[in-house]
Amino acid sequence: MARMETYGISDPGKVRENNEDCFYIPTPESQDHFVLVADGMGGHIGGEVASSTCRDAICLHMREGHKRGLRGPDLVRDAIAKANWAIWDTARRYVRYRGMGTTLVMAMLEAGEWVLGHVGDSRIYLFRDGRLAQLTSDHTMVQEMVKSGFLTPEQALRHPQRHLITRAMGVDDLVQPDIMRLAARGGDVLLLCSDGLTDALDAEDILILLSLPDSLERRAKRLVAVANQRGGPDNITVVLAQLPEGVNHG
Repeated sequence: MARMETYGISDPGKVRENNEDCFYIPTPESQDHFVLVADGMGGHIGGEVASSTCRDAICLHMREGHKRGLRGPDLVRDAIAKANWAIWDTARRYVRYRGMGTTLVMAMLEAGEWVLGHVGDSRIYLFRDGRLAQLTSDHTMVQEMVKSGFLTPEQALRHPQRHLITRAMGVDDLVQPDIMRLAARGGDVLLLCSDGLTDALDAEDILILLSLPDSLERRAKRLVAVANQRGGPDNITVVLAQLPEGVNHG
């Protein structure tokens, strides 16, 4: 299997003192083929604990599930379910963590496919052939209103309750993730990000910055820098995963 190139960066932004986001990318020694971004909620302590618990549990159960023979969407779904329970159980046992939760976006490269998992309003974009496509749909009340025709996409961008999410990791003992599969192609770049990026930059901004011929590191850092230039109203986390050119699966 072709090994994806990855880079991740997380920044507190210009308004918040603490950073409740976290991410995971494989280490050089790792055999992992997945990346993730989690954006915690629940106050200064709770948000950080929720997102880091999510990251650690996903990593643990992706590896254990793989050893048990799970593959593809089954593996991703199993890891998300167990990570959700780990967050919920921690909040249940410790009063100071009551009400905590986190968003999650994750992507695994396996057998020529991207397998994606999504809960909340963090996002995954695909940059392919000079075009940008948003692969996830926000789990928010405002997005539901857009789908129902009560709001236009333009109105949703300015709605005061646009961050009221309808699904999150750890708020209940069970969670319903969106799981998607996409044939991988050489040159694909996946962008996983928290809403601190998409609050500051629209899709056209992101497309322009990803289109610049540069390393993943420089493109990721540029995305964060421009978001901060636009005010950095929230924590900003960016993970980029690229499949090498010349690797074609579909």
